[in-house]
Amino acid sequence: MKYLVTLLLLITASRAIGQDYGYEREAPSVSVQRMTPDLGMAAGSSRSRSYTEYNLGLNARFSDLVVWRNSFFGRVESGRSTIYGFDSILRWGPSFLKGDSGFGIFVGPGVRLPFQGRGAPLFEGGIQFKTGALTLGGGIKSLLHSVLTSGEEDDIQFFIFLSTGATL
Repeated sequence: MKYLVTLLLLITASRAIGQDYGYEREAPSVSVQRMTPDLGMAAGSSRSRSYTEYNLGLNARFSDLVVWRNSFFGRVESGRSTIYGFDSILRWGPSFLKGDSGFGIFVGPGVRLPFQGRGAPLFEGGIQFKTGALTLGGGIKSLLHSVLTSGEEDDIQFFIFLSTGATL
């Protein structure tokens, strides 16, 4: 408790001193530069069963380095009913664009929230190529079930996506 009180006193004092010397500044604003949709497909295996996933995503680009991707997915697995849900991923990575062409790499953590069953944290990484108005990309995603449930097997997926560059 004494550390919390000390921290609050230091923050209050530093703000007061900053105001006295004209160092007060506005908080940085965070805004979406553009929103783009994409379509994707993934293949993976879980418990010795292969599956295919389809997704429709929406990418919110905050800067040249940060993109927040949200997507709805449908997972089709033989012998089981289709699982639907939502993925949310914060991607970070540089883009090397020159005009309407170039490529980028990305990595990022996220979360999978199926409409039925338990969710899981995830981590993904990949590469994308842009030419004209089309962006084609792919990568690998790991669904980290073992983080939440001891003894549970993690899923590894390989994915591809296509974006038309349409801005919403």
